[in-house]
Amino acid sequence: EEDRLALMVVGDDDQNIYAFDGASVGYIRQFESDYQARRFALMDNYRSTEHIIRCANRLIAGARERMKAGHEIRVDHARRKAPAGGAWAERDPLTGGRVQVLEVPRSLEQEVRLGLAELQRLHALEHGDGARSWGRMAVIARRWEDLEPLAALCRQQQVPVHLVRDGQQLNLHLTRQGQALLELLRGDRRRGARRRLLLRGGALTRWFHRRFGKAPDSTIAHPYEAALARFILDTESVAPGRERVASELIESLYEFGAGGRAEHAAGPNAPLSLMTAHRAKGLEFEHVLVLDGGGWESPDDDERRLFYVAMTRARSTLTLCEQIDGRHPFIRGMDGLTLRTRAPAPPPGDPLDTRIWQADPSHIVLSWPGRFAPSAPIHRRLAALDVGTPLCLRARADGRPGWELADAQGVAVTRMSSRFVPPAGAIIEVRVAAVLVRHARDGEANLRMGRWELVLPKIEFRPDAA
Repeated sequence: EEDRLALMVVGDDDQNIYAFDGASVGYIRQFESDYQARRFALMDNYRSTEHIIRCANRLIAGARERMKAGHEIRVDHARRKAPAGGAWAERDPLTGGRVQVLEVPRSLEQEVRLGLAELQRLHALEHGDGARSWGRMAVIARRWEDLEPLAALCRQQQVPVHLVRDGQQLNLHLTRQGQALLELLRGDRRRGARRRLLLRGGALTRWFHRRFGKAPDSTIAHPYEAALARFILDTESVAPGRERVASELIESLYEFGAGGRAEHAAGPNAPLSLMTAHRAKGLEFEHVLVLDGGGWESPDDDERRLFYVAMTRARSTLTLCEQIDGRHPFIRGMDGLTLRTRAPAPPPGDPLDTRIWQADPSHIVLSWPGRFAPSAPIHRRLAALDVGTPLCLRARADGRPGWELADAQGVAVTRMSSRFVPPAGAIIEVRVAAVLVRHARDGEANLRMGRWELVLPKIEFRPDAA
């Protein structure tokens, strides 16, 4: 019996939200039938408070043909005697840890103002007014366009924010900061080019402090220095004081940031995350606010599972926005389990009509800086750039069709690819979003450098009224 091959498959039909991409609970049922598999229901929740779990159970019970019909998710055994609102039962004098339904006007601009005000209230309760960390909070919406005004409001109020777009998560090892650590781990600058095998305990923290002049656990505004600091803190917390194998750390660095892990890591430097419900699956946050925006229109099971996923990202507090006199298909069904609040209409503020367009590597000519000699001005100018440095977007100086980026001295530092089209509207400013490092590859012609830096821009613009 012990020599038989055993196969275990784990799935949750309540979180089947990618039907549009071919996902189907039918595959789980077919596996069970084909292999005469035994089914076990895993019902313990190790993440959310009892108040959040009760609301999630009420919501998902309305879905048809559930595999867990008749079973309810429950708080794990270790927390069964804890207050239903967890630590926030005492910490929050307004909600006492209950799921809050925030009644908002039928205006997206007013909704996001009230939503951010609620997050700021929770942030002050958790950290105090002077703290910068927002990484334990997320805002989830049904549609991407509902998040753009909130991002603009965060920029106005100096709240660090990260819009989690599909396909735009830049892996840390591609950046200037990540490459600096790779050079250390590989021993690229060691005499005799000897490969580094082991690192002493705490070596990464000491290196980070020497290179950047700050401790990894300090408040760091630079997004990629902050991501590198989180990687170091995560790495050294696994085996404090122990030697680490350099090659294993290299593999870990390549994996860090894949799928946005670096952006979502909680810590002293992490920003507020804004994302759609589809993008939120697999993530979790201490505090979650779900926007209404009129985007939750259909009561069908696909939408019900999607709203369930959005709700169950929350660990400690969950705030659900509902437009007054709106037609939200799910929130009313949780009445009796939630606390309803209605804040006064917010005062008018500056328009929230600016947007951010951010390049990915496909929008720039990756080999272009490598075509210049090491002594060319472009490399000195690239070395002087960093995240947030202003740039100028202009037509190519050689008169050929296309666009390029220049620094404050007028030196062209980036050639945009043929795929790039400036966003439609009035461009407000262009800044460096990231500095990458690229190495020459076999078969690339006309290169005069083996390694060079290049920049990705981000453009703040005001869309055309049309």
